[in-house]
Amino acid sequence: AEGGVATPNQARARQTLTYSTMSSRDQDHEVPQGQENQADGDLTQFVEHLLGDMQKKFQQMSEQIIDRLDEMGQRVDELEKNISDLMGQVGEAETQRGSVGVGTGTGTGSGG
Repeated sequence: AEGGVATPNQARARQTLTYSTMSSRDQDHEVPQGQENQADGDLTQFVEHLLGDMQKKFQQMSEQIIDRLDEMGQRVDELEKNISDLMGQVGEAETQRGSVGVGTGTGTGSGG
């Protein structure tokens, strides 16, 4: 082919050469069919075990988060109750001061 353009036959020859080179490299590290299936099974089992562990940990963390949120909700409820009680006590104290101030203020007593 002139000008660097490959003919279809040349392209096929290069492709075949590339594939044969790749497959010869792969043959050096090729695993027999039975062992390959075993390796696939082992990998599948490992991944399933890993996913199972991750699911357990996720479930435990979810439960811990929910427990902590429940605990925080209870604390907020207690705080609201305490604040409400304190507001009531402040209101009672102010009412008592007001009534005491009225009773001890200038009145129509026999003084003076």
